[in-house]
Amino acid sequence: MHHVEWRTCRDLSELRDEDAVIALDADGKCLDGLSARAKSALVFPDPSLWSHRRDVERFQLAPSPEAPAGMSGAWMGGAQKTRSGNWDQDLCRQVVAQDAAGPIWLRRRQGQVRLDVAIVSFEDTVAYGVFSPAMWHEQLLQLIIFIDFVREVAGDSQWTNPAPTASVIFDDPNLHSMRYGFVDYVELLESMRRYHYHVAVATIPIDAWYVSRRVAAFFREHPREYSFLYHGNDHISNELARDWTHAERAGLVTQALQRIARYEAAPHIEVEKVMVAPHGACSDAMLRELAVHDFQGACISWGSLNYHNGEMPWAKELGIKNTEVIHELPVLSRTAFEGVDEKSIRLALFLHQPIILRGHHNDLRKGLGDLEEKVRLVNELAHPRWDSIGQIMKSNYRTRLRNERLEVRPYARCVEVEVPSECATVAVDDIQSGFGVWDQNLGDWICQETRIKAQCESGPEHGCGLHAGGRVTIRRKNLLAQENSGFMRKWPALWPLTRRFLTETRDRVAPYVRR
Repeated sequence: MHHVEWRTCRDLSELRDEDAVIALDADGKCLDGLSARAKSALVFPDPSLWSHRRDVERFQLAPSPEAPAGMSGAWMGGAQKTRSGNWDQDLCRQVVAQDAAGPIWLRRRQGQVRLDVAIVSFEDTVAYGVFSPAMWHEQLLQLIIFIDFVREVAGDSQWTNPAPTASVIFDDPNLHSMRYGFVDYVELLESMRRYHYHVAVATIPIDAWYVSRRVAAFFREHPREYSFLYHGNDHISNELARDWTHAERAGLVTQALQRIARYEAAPHIEVEKVMVAPHGACSDAMLRELAVHDFQGACISWGSLNYHNGEMPWAKELGIKNTEVIHELPVLSRTAFEGVDEKSIRLALFLHQPIILRGHHNDLRKGLGDLEEKVRLVNELAHPRWDSIGQIMKSNYRTRLRNERLEVRPYARCVEVEVPSECATVAVDDIQSGFGVWDQNLGDWICQETRIKAQCESGPEHGCGLHAGGRVTIRRKNLLAQENSGFMRKWPALWPLTRRFLTETRDRVAPYVRR
């Protein structure tokens, strides 16, 4: 993520001037050597130097600027398989984290040099995946310490991160009537206006056979509160994770696009080209197919992606990045309503990830109270900008200004960037985003200055020139588009239509059965 070169050194004398150090199981000699050198270091002392060992179940981040982003003063739980102890050496004084029994993360700063001491166990073997959900669960504190240190020594502070964003997704509703099950669009709108949040409706393309004019007019009047996404195609079991042939996958995506085009024609309802996989089931091959058809992204939880793609190399690292880019398709994670708590919100802030809540109509069977409580918690902790998933993706980038040159790290296939008045050129740095390697110019990206509607592509030596203080759209060329050839025409089948009719009938009857 941070373009770090890792080396193992047997002795501190091997260190170079620009090196920082991470010392595992450091003994007294190592500690003395590090304290004598002007090197930033993260030290995990040898447990033999501890006293009064204990299990760490909950810990608190210090209410100070030294705490990681988004975590100042927070109590965090769930640190299973983590042990700590008392440590008597007077090497660092600033407490960054502690549990009920005492400090477990200490820091000392001298100018630009940072020395951290983490008095916690660090298991270097896990069941699967370096940054797997299991490791986040078992070694949460260790990962926070590790990432926070690497960020600083790798120069992460030079970059401006995206502002916190959030959205709510409801799966399955359509435009057949003014309510879908327990979701009443008018009642939900009033709640959104009270608590200032946004709802994205993940609608199933097979439902596009009918659109109520009244419902369509209602949604057209409220584009700031409501938006629409793709939710599979037929919504059959494991629809996007089946072992389809290439032609079958292409036919499925093409049919979904054709169906949604009906929403965007006469009713004039825009559906963002973002796929919300039904039940979180989506294969590696289908992610690539979505990118081929120029989808802007997908929204699938890390746990679901890992479950259905556990054999893929990228599945072992899910959850550590701002956005996962798989086959040039950006993927954002989402969390069920019941899983949204202080810990998940603060972790999203720490990792600069959007906060996306998801649910179904029956999550509102007791009213809007539970949803509004989650929204209040997000607003209180994160103060995000609530928006559609597509707009969140367009604002998902980092910037750095150097010598009148704005360097942009995009985490989406299309981003809209505000350019400072002192900036004259823009360049794309996609080393961290997952799209490719460092590109000092625009390379496989197109820059369009929206004020003058002028499109420019970089030459071999220069970034895109622009009027200072403008606004630009940076768009990724679809390098996979040439693969969009040959597909098996998918005809409507009786079973998906029957299944969907029965499911929708069940959902719509549910509120009346409850009464």
